[in-house]
Amino acid sequence: MQQVGYGGVNQTNHALLWTGTAGSAVDLHPTKLADFHDSFAFGVGGGEQVGYGERSPFTSPSDYHALLWHGTADSAVDLSPTKLSGIISSLAEMTNGQIHVGHGVKQLGPNQYAQHALLWSGTADSAVDLNDLLPSDLTDSAAFSIDAAGNVSGVGLDAAGNVHAVEWVPTPEPSSGLLLISGAVLALRRRRLTP
Repeated sequence: MQQVGYGGVNQTNHALLWTGTAGSAVDLHPTKLADFHDSFAFGVGGGEQVGYGERSPFTSPSDYHALLWHGTADSAVDLSPTKLSGIISSLAEMTNGQIHVGHGVKQLGPNQYAQHALLWSGTADSAVDLNDLLPSDLTDSAAFSIDAAGNVSGVGLDAAGNVHAVEWVPTPEPSSGLLLISGAVLALRRRRLTP
C-alpha cells in the first residue's frame, strides 16, 4: 500500500511517496523536468502517483502543471494539456493506475477564468476536458476521484454559485472514448471553486 503527500526540502516543497513507514519515503520531486520549484502529490492508485508542480520562478497561474509519477522522481510526466485550447494550468487529484483526473483553469478572456474537470491517460496530449460533457446549466467543474471501472466523481458549479455533485461514467462505445454524466445531485451554496 502506498501513501503520498509532500514535505519541505531546502525552502521548497517536494512530492513524497511512502509505503507504510517513515523510512520508506521517496522524494518524487521531478529531476528530468526543468524548472519545477515545488511539487505536491495528492493521489495514488495502481502503482502511480499524481499531483502537480509549480514552475520556478512562479509568475502566473499558468505555472501550475499536473504531474504523474511511477514511483520515482525520474519518472515524472508533465500532464499540462497540450491540445486543449485555453487551459493555462492543471492539477491531478487521483489515479486508478491507468486514468488520471483533476482540473485545469481555462482562460476565457482578460482576467476571466473558469475551472474545468480534466481526465488524462498518461500523457499531456491525452487530456480530455470533462466540462464539455456537463449539462448546459453548469459552468465550472473539478474531478476528484476515479474508481477501477473508470467512473469519475467531482463537482460542477452553476451560474448562481451552487455546487452540484457530478459523476462522469464511461460510455460503452469504444470509438468515442468520452464519458457521460450520470447525475448531478447534491446542491450546496458556494461562490466559486478554487484552482
